[in-house]
Amino acid sequence: MKKLLFSTCVAFLAMTMVIKAQATLIPVTDTLHYYFNKHYFKTGTTIHNFPYYKSAAATSTVLTHVGSRFETQDTIVINGLEAFARMGPSTSQLKIKVTLYLCNLDVNKMPILPAIDSVSQDVSTDPVGGRTVYQVIGGNFKAPRKINKDYAVLFRNMSTVKGDTVHLMRTAGMTFTAWPGVAWNVKYSDGYGYARKLGTFYKTTDLNLPVYGFNTGTDYEFCVAPRVQYTLTANHIQPNEVVSQQTVCTFQSLTYQNASSFHFTHRMFNLLEFYKKWNLLSPFVGQPVNGGWPADSSITWNFLDVDRGPTRPDPRQFLPYGGGTNQIKHYSDSADCFPGCQFRANLRSMGIYGRNTAVPYRGNQDFLLCVDYCNGDAAGIATNQSYAKLMVYPNPVNNGKSTIKGLIGKNNIDVYDMLGQLVHHEMTEQESVQIDLSKLAVGNYVIRIANDRNQNKTLKLQKTE
Repeated sequence: MKKLLFSTCVAFLAMTMVIKAQATLIPVTDTLHYYFNKHYFKTGTTIHNFPYYKSAAATSTVLTHVGSRFETQDTIVINGLEAFARMGPSTSQLKIKVTLYLCNLDVNKMPILPAIDSVSQDVSTDPVGGRTVYQVIGGNFKAPRKINKDYAVLFRNMSTVKGDTVHLMRTAGMTFTAWPGVAWNVKYSDGYGYARKLGTFYKTTDLNLPVYGFNTGTDYEFCVAPRVQYTLTANHIQPNEVVSQQTVCTFQSLTYQNASSFHFTHRMFNLLEFYKKWNLLSPFVGQPVNGGWPADSSITWNFLDVDRGPTRPDPRQFLPYGGGTNQIKHYSDSADCFPGCQFRANLRSMGIYGRNTAVPYRGNQDFLLCVDYCNGDAAGIATNQSYAKLMVYPNPVNNGKSTIKGLIGKNNIDVYDMLGQLVHHEMTEQESVQIDLSKLAVGNYVIRIANDRNQNKTLKLQKTE
């Protein structure tokens, strides 16, 4: 029989997922090169052919700062800032000081000065060939900074010598109003670029300053990036019917909810979500890195109650881009226990080309699914009355011996551990029976009882010291 969608998890492992303390915690260190990755993977251009903003010396320009906005929905730690820059070819100095700023935003989402913190570094020529090549500039703050709301990262050329220019990498995004006349690979701006003219910040969207490289229709953002640390929480919430041990029947639709950190489903933190967002317009053309461009889902449920035929359906269920409602619905049309099902939370870092980690950060959780027919009817959803008075005691049990009472007819009794492995089996025709688990490890177990009328019941049992 075809085995579909959502079932129940009555294993203790599944039940403990509801408790936040049992969630998987994963520390992450990353550099959020969101804007660099957007331009590279949409155009495939090499790093030295990126478009750039020609930043003039601070004392000889009315456009002093440029930068980009970042989003967050929780507290993150920012250790420092970095960007890609190079000296202008006609610069007379051997090196030029540039500064990167971390700024709060006002109610209009514009950067606020003075900055929260800043880092400075010199941009210089290639010491070997004397060329003006792109360099990673920036550094760490003297002390980490905590941010819990949207913020901006800004860039400024600090030179006081007229003619000293610095090229800062930018994207080539165009505004929505310009789309009818532009190529597909510039339709990817968030509209998050900033420029500061004569002490006032403006969005770069449709900024009409041709002499500085901005025009109506442009929507440039700048390849600046924060160095961040945060802790991922990978977790999901099982349906109440499962947590409260109600008998769940075939074809009974249940809801599972993602309860993981927002980072998993946010495009600025997770390259998997970034891919889903920007691949909608047209496929990426950048060269594959680390074995290929990622196409996996950030949040997935993998159910093993799905048929295994040559035309089997995909056993996975995915959240849509951005998480959607962070819920999925699932049911099964077959009665059995299915060990090895899995909730998967994957994050691929946002460092340049996604190279900060060789493999994604993973917070996977295995669980056991058990589904019952109700009253022998594969389409029923009523409570199984044959086991209405069934009970197990004592529970928890500390000597390994517990009694099952309320049995009717001939019953097979199977006991599973948290990994879904069968650890005890017996058959009885008695109304009550004592099971001996004294040789098993302390922990949580699932008892599955099946009678000769194709009716099933599952119970939980905890063994203590």
